[in-house]
Amino acid sequence: MMKQNISRPLGTLLWLLRHRAGGSGRTEALANESGRHGAALTKCSADAIAQRWLLGCLAEDTTQIQPCALASTLPWGVITDTAQAAGEYLSVELLGAIPGTIRAVAAGQIAAGVPVYTAPSGKVQVLPTSAGTYYQVGYSVTDAAANNDELEIVSCVPRQIVVEAQP
Repeated sequence: MMKQNISRPLGTLLWLLRHRAGGSGRTEALANESGRHGAALTKCSADAIAQRWLLGCLAEDTTQIQPCALASTLPWGVITDTAQAAGEYLSVELLGAIPGTIRAVAAGQIAAGVPVYTAPSGKVQVLPTSAGTYYQVGYSVTDAAANNDELEIVSCVPRQIVVEAQP
């Protein structure tokens, strides 16, 4: 019986994977290429991000992610990491694709079992009464007592909700 030496082809394949993303040798960049992905992607931070579990949206450069500044911004996923500066690789859990639950940051008091919507600064809130465009991003599983508390949510594909001004 003849043995095959697979170490050389395997080594060549690993070298190609490391150098495919522009010669940097960083394999994290491969997650940004087109193809089939799971519930999370790796994206570069557009700026420093001091807090985990914020709703994120694509930056002007679509290879980068940033916290959603406005409640009316379509969120893309939950940023599960922090970044000291722009250009750091972050994990982004895609809304509607996350198996199970994930943490989020509350913009105020939220009871368990209610729909949650986008809020400024990448946070979530109960359905606002102020006129505007918001996105439902899931349902709360745990309570949040105040602003900046973390809570657990079941995510959904973002669904646009328009709240009209009351006469």
